[in-house]
Amino acid sequence: MIPRVEDALIAELERRVAESVPESAPAPEARPETFVVAIEERRFEKCRQEESAVTIYGRVEAAVSVCFYSQKTRYDYSAMMASFSGNPHLQIGGGLPAEIVEINSATVEEGPYLTSDAWTFTVRYYIWDDGEGKEWRRPAINSEETAEPCVCPQPHPYDPNSPEAVIDV
Repeated sequence: MIPRVEDALIAELERRVAESVPESAPAPEARPETFVVAIEERRFEKCRQEESAVTIYGRVEAAVSVCFYSQKTRYDYSAMMASFSGNPHLQIGGGLPAEIVEINSATVEEGPYLTSDAWTFTVRYYIWDDGEGKEWRRPAINSEETAEPCVCPQPHPYDPNSPEAVIDV
């Protein structure tokens, strides 16, 4: 089963931002909501890899925006920048972690009293299948099961002294 990677990514990013900027609130349950996290664009590189218990379908590089709506409140983002600089990885559920590659910021003014600080995180993460329903096999060393037969053998240079080149008369 393919886990909901993007939902877990947004939840972890919200948790880390709220942890480093404690006066902010990420969810609609916390009134008033002071920042919103959204995935703006994605670039998917497919690379299917079958492992014993997991299938990896590819890597995504996404631009994730975090918009702070500060109503006459100034936030200090230095703790957030230090947090993501010290640990650029986001743990997504029990699977492969995401990595924050780049962080950018811009300020958008929407009126005389309302300014928005928009942060863009470039995040790399993987899409995988958690292997539910797959049976794990213990690898057998020095057996014929672990190696696939070579369909296209590599050509060997001609050697007249090799046993294969001697013709029986």
